Amino acid sequence: MMSRFGKLNLEHPKVPNERKNFLMYNIEWKEHALKEMEKFDESIVRRMIEKIEEMREDFSLCDVKKMKNLDDHYRLRVGDYRLIFELKDSLVTILKVGHRQNIYDE
Repeated sequence: MMSRFGKLNLEHPKVPNERKNFLMYNIEWKEHALKEMEKFDESIVRRMIEKIEEMREDFSLCDVKKMKNLDDHYRLRVGDYRLIFELKDSLVTILKVGHRQNIYDE
């Protein structure tokens, strides 16, 4: 996927042999979430991508919480920013990206 930051690496990272038995999540982006990412500074986008890669390997490594009243919806905290995503089986679909002050509006 191309953006003003170049190609976002959304492919599975290489995993050491001892970690191959762990479940890896596939990441899918909604178009709206990608457009929101383009509004942020490159440093923030880089931190978000790093956290998504960590989350892909192990949810316990990240600040992920289930959202109340929404089945299969979670949020990932990256500093003052949040990523809202849906988790079904091994597919993580990133729905929204934004600042913590307004990400929950709507």
